[in-house]
Amino acid sequence: MEVNDTLFGVTDQFVIIPMRISDIEDVDSEGIAKIVTEMVGDFDRHMEVHHGAYFKSFIEYVNKDRPHNTFGDINSAIDHAQKLIASKRSNLTAELRTLSERETHLESMRVHNDTT
Repeated sequence: MEVNDTLFGVTDQFVIIPMRISDIEDVDSEGIAKIVTEMVGDFDRHMEVHHGAYFKSFIEYVNKDRPHNTFGDINSAIDHAQKLIASKRSNLTAELRTLSERETHLESMRVHNDTT
C-alpha cells in the first residue's frame, strides 16, 4: 500500500466510498501504520460523514490483509457489500419468522368467550 493508491471503503449501510491514500504515517517497529485517505469522485453528505467517521484515517498492520471493510479494487468491495446484504437479509428473514411464530402463539393463547 502506497500514497495515491485507491481504496474502496464499505460502510455498514452497504455504501461503497472510493478513496485515495493521501498519507501513511507513524510506521513503528511493530509494523503498524496510520493510513490517511481522501474521498475521490462524486460523493454526498452521507458518504462524507461515513468517510470522516471510519475511513479518513485508520490503523493498519503493514504487509498484512487490509481491515475487513477496505478493499484495493471495486469488485472486491462490491462482493463484500453483497455478502453483508445477504447476511442482513438472512437475519431479517429469521427475525420475521420468529415474530410471525410469536404472533401465532399469542393468538393461540387468546381466551374466547363462548356465549352459546
